[in-house]
Amino acid sequence: MKIIVGLILMLFIANGSFGQSADSLLNVAKNSPDDQKAIVYNQLAKRYRTSDSAKTIFYAKKALSWAQKHNQAREIGLAYFTMGDANYYASSFQEGKKYYKLAEPFFIGTCDTAYLIETYNSLGLVDYYLNQNQEALMYYFKGLELCRSEKTLESKADFYTNIAMVHRLMENHQEAINYYYKSYKINKQIHDTASIAVNFNNIASAYQYSGKLDSAKYYFRKSLNLFQKQGNRVRESIALSNIAVVFFLMNDSLDKALDYQQQAALVFNELNDNRNIAYVEQSIGSIYSKMGKYPEAIEHLTQSLELTKRFNLGFEILKINYEALSEVYEKKGNFQEALKYYKLFSMASDSLLNQEKMKQITSLEKQYETARKEAEIQQLQSEKELAEVEIRKNKLIRQLGFVVIMLLLVLVFYISVRYFDRQKSNRLLMAQNRKIEKSERELQKLNAAKNKFFSIIAHDLKNPFHTVMGYSYLLHNEYDEFTEEERRKYAGDIYLSANNILRLLQNLLDWARSQTGRLTYNPQPVRLERIYENAISVLSPVAEQKQISLSCQIDESLIVFADPLMMETVFRNLINNAIKFTHEGGWVNISASSAGPMAEICVADNGTGISSEDQKNMFRIDSKVKRRGTSNEDGSGLGLILCQEFIEKHGGKIRVESEPGQGSRFFFTVPLSTRHKPQKVGTPTV
Repeated sequence: MKIIVGLILMLFIANGSFGQSADSLLNVAKNSPDDQKAIVYNQLAKRYRTSDSAKTIFYAKKALSWAQKHNQAREIGLAYFTMGDANYYASSFQEGKKYYKLAEPFFIGTCDTAYLIETYNSLGLVDYYLNQNQEALMYYFKGLELCRSEKTLESKADFYTNIAMVHRLMENHQEAINYYYKSYKINKQIHDTASIAVNFNNIASAYQYSGKLDSAKYYFRKSLNLFQKQGNRVRESIALSNIAVVFFLMNDSLDKALDYQQQAALVFNELNDNRNIAYVEQSIGSIYSKMGKYPEAIEHLTQSLELTKRFNLGFEILKINYEALSEVYEKKGNFQEALKYYKLFSMASDSLLNQEKMKQITSLEKQYETARKEAEIQQLQSEKELAEVEIRKNKLIRQLGFVVIMLLLVLVFYISVRYFDRQKSNRLLMAQNRKIEKSERELQKLNAAKNKFFSIIAHDLKNPFHTVMGYSYLLHNEYDEFTEEERRKYAGDIYLSANNILRLLQNLLDWARSQTGRLTYNPQPVRLERIYENAISVLSPVAEQKQISLSCQIDESLIVFADPLMMETVFRNLINNAIKFTHEGGWVNISASSAGPMAEICVADNGTGISSEDQKNMFRIDSKVKRRGTSNEDGSGLGLILCQEFIEKHGGKIRVESEPGQGSRFFFTVPLSTRHKPQKVGTPTV
């Protein structure tokens, strides 16, 4: 009889019964044989995976439980895969990756190629969103190896597109173009014209970002033709706007850029697509600004701004419009209006940063909400089962009196479980509160970093530019009015300011890349003396101008295991600081020695020294410690913070010993390479 019921259930599934309601499926699951329950619960979980993560996980866990009882490997894999999907659609990518990894061995064991392809594609996507590019590529290539039949050509094209996306993110534009083209060739083979149009658009974008504007224009036009043939008005208008951007970047084709954006605007207006209308109006305003037609530019930028506010389109486009209006009014010479819109731009930027942090907090809250809803579903299910027990009890109470005692025991057990569940929920709530408090502290730290960044851009980066522009203007317009000595002085000041700008920009770029996680840490065995030589080649002219002697005691055989570029940045910042705060005729000495598994480097000077109060705050991003050098050199305070981050990434530490008027000594440590054999210290060089 059990075998017959099982066959009927399989026919029920094969004939599309899952178009029925969730309650019907739930009844099927309850009434089906135990070895078929996992199949039905997996189908139940799958139908909620994009809409209700809590229900998906609840039913997937039931499927997993039944599948494990009956050793059903494929259904175990499906349950894990569905839980991965639930977390993916809830943007919990790290949790989703965990479940996809659990599903993988079961699909390998059952030789389920179709689901294994989906699993590798999903693993690649979560790593893509987690910015783990190399792992994403690994999974995409694993999936690609499985796409060997005609049935998997569409999946193969998708993998090539996803691989290209990762290369775009890594700024490997030529690689991205190659893989987009491979995807296009497959779509051409299977006559998928919609995907071909998208392929052309992607290829064009890759060419645009790589600076090959003629190629970008060619492929954007090909995609435009296909979208027009398909009658896809939305894609057609986007392609028109993309072509306009290419002409805008080509500088000598602003009239064509304007024409294409106006065509795009007509289509977006027909579609009542207010968001894209706002973006196109902003782009038209920027084109007019570049053409020097400032009244027209202001008109279109203002129209974009009004649409943004009326339809609440977000801070990003609001920020772009405020910045563009500030630039147009500045070009017109209306500095009051320019300042007004620059202030609004700054406020919008702050709001955008806060909005990103709110998204992170909301994501935590969403995870908590999913757990809470899952508990509620469990509770409702328990209550429903209890009601069924009560019905059965009423039928049997006339026959078996002892059932009353059993029900009392069940009730006591239920109350105990509810009590412990409540205790568990309270602990979860406390844990979530601690996470939120931690997020608030991180937000404060990020806000301080943002303030530091804007302070550097608004003041420290602007001042040396003023010096360069002022002195260069005087030399250009009144060259014959100055003596040779004055000209040399002005040229020297211009050189110092330009050097200061270069150093600050290098620090800003390194710091920004480290904060966004895009700075690659690539340690390798490297001679410490070589790092010093690379750093000092840039700084020697600065030291010579102040008549400061540089000396070095680094064993030429001293090899450390470090990232060469990071270490060069540390050397450059510490030596530059020593030069800056040392009087003319002074000295700066760099030495190194091995201490166990680490190398300790010291940068010493006989300069102005540092007060104990400044020493406490000099490595903090939110500190106000900023001092001018002995020749009135400016500083941002960012260099030491960058040094500390790079040294800690190597597992080392940085410290300072200094007294006012007695000079300073900065010590930091990095790991020694196993190839290093300590020898006698070489002769110091000056």
